[in-house]
Amino acid sequence: AAKLKAEREKTHQTNIHPLLAFQAVIKSVKQCKLKANADEPNPERIIKVIASTGGGKTTLRKFLVQELRGEMFIAAVQCRDAWRPNSHLDRRRAKFAVLEDIFEAMNLRITKSRDGIKPMEDALIETCKSQARVLFIDEAEFFSAYSLNLIKLLMNETKLIVIIACTPRAHAKW
Repeated sequence: AAKLKAEREKTHQTNIHPLLAFQAVIKSVKQCKLKANADEPNPERIIKVIASTGGGKTTLRKFLVQELRGEMFIAAVQCRDAWRPNSHLDRRRAKFAVLEDIFEAMNLRITKSRDGIKPMEDALIETCKSQARVLFIDEAEFFSAYSLNLIKLLMNETKLIVIIACTPRAHAKW
């Protein structure tokens, strides 16, 4: 939490040049917000940002926080190797890693239960149903089938807007 707060403060102090690509993402987020707030929400609210290493994906995230401050809640999560199970037996651990990271990014309290991941998924859905929020996912090369399926579930059940940032090579894998 302290790391995120320090990054937010640094973002507010940094002048980020509004590149055309960054402005296009802002425009896309606003269009997705309209879709999310429609009488019948459209689940097509995923924005993919594909750029090579050093291509400005992290700077884009900072730009979004800066530009949409006060207008929308922006959560950012960085995928990590723990999101991808190493074996068939490791799937449960990987699913918890995905959910725990998203919960932390969205400032949600984690309530684990003996019922497994379903209560956590339900809590995430409930949180994201009432208003459009942005979830920026960086380093998407660590996506697993569960990560992608969770995003599909969230698109169908909530008003969440997802921005996925990855390299061209990572995108080609999934």
